[in-house]
Amino acid sequence: MTQQATHSAAQRLPTTAALLERWITEGGCLGGQVWAWHAGQVVTNFAAGRSTPDRAATVTDVNRLYCAVKPLAACVLARAADDGQLSLDDLACRYLPAFSKDGRDAITLRQLLSHGSKLPDLGLNPYTHSFGDILRVACDIRIDPRTWDDQLRYSDLAAWVILASVAENVYATDFPRIVTDMVARHVPGSGLRITDPDPAQYAPCHIRRHGRFSPVPQPSEDIFFTTANPAHGGFGSARDLGLLYAELLRSGAGTGTLLSPRMAAELTRHHTTVEFGIGFARRNCGLGFMTNIGSDGIAGDWSERSFGHAGYVGRYRVVHAFADTRHQIAVAIQLFSVGAKNNWRFQQLGAALWTDLGSVAGIN
Repeated sequence: MTQQATHSAAQRLPTTAALLERWITEGGCLGGQVWAWHAGQVVTNFAAGRSTPDRAATVTDVNRLYCAVKPLAACVLARAADDGQLSLDDLACRYLPAFSKDGRDAITLRQLLSHGSKLPDLGLNPYTHSFGDILRVACDIRIDPRTWDDQLRYSDLAAWVILASVAENVYATDFPRIVTDMVARHVPGSGLRITDPDPAQYAPCHIRRHGRFSPVPQPSEDIFFTTANPAHGGFGSARDLGLLYAELLRSGAGTGTLLSPRMAAELTRHHTTVEFGIGFARRNCGLGFMTNIGSDGIAGDWSERSFGHAGYVGRYRVVHAFADTRHQIAVAIQLFSVGAKNNWRFQQLGAALWTDLGSVAGIN
């Protein structure tokens, strides 16, 4: 951070700023961004450390969102539902007739959004397989009857490609354009994108190995920047992502334009409880969001009416955005590096943000 930005952040979020600065000074964290909003006002928007080993971090640096991109598909479909173009309880095969084998004809958009479809993991790479390829496999892969038990598991690529394909069917254009148009119309100032980030602003996540930070492996930019990946792709800064959550809070209160209050509440209420795999707790899910973020790896006394989504590199968190409906707080955090302590760091940042923002909001 610049001296002025450091002073500003320390004044507004002293515990959070000091925590991040300490990790950077100790060398375990390359840098990060923090954006916070309360009751209609931006509390802070700051960057600390470095976004790459050769570049000081700024608030305009853009990173990959990883799984934190999933809410964009949810908002697209919810917007279409508000406009009367579909219902979240529609069968997916209504829009994708090929998606009807082996019980798929009973799967609804709501089940796909809430990780309740029980589709198996396809094991495909979205950067080497096209939407069409992934969709064909999702429609044709044999479903083991044991998949249809009572245990819900976090669904990754297949469900989100199906949802994006439904959106393309409804809007008669490609998914990246749908998202860009939605953000431009309803989340002004946000640069959230599915594809085509500004190369000059893009900062790949780095991993610390042998005392040095190196970029996390990714495809070449001509593939990576142009390939739609609605499950764990997308691009934006902490501010870009945070503005979406602030708009969702406004929509829930009836002052936003993205969604109706009814639809905003529907996306962010508890629908399912999902198994995330070995070493992870079960998580509470809404439609495209995790609910009650205290159960999603964020410390602090956030209310049960909170919601959000994290993005991971492997098993370690690098981005998390969330909002608390009760306290009218929205937050987005990006760390520019990944390591074994990242999940712990996000826990600590959650607690620090609660302390700082609780003082701002008068709830501590």
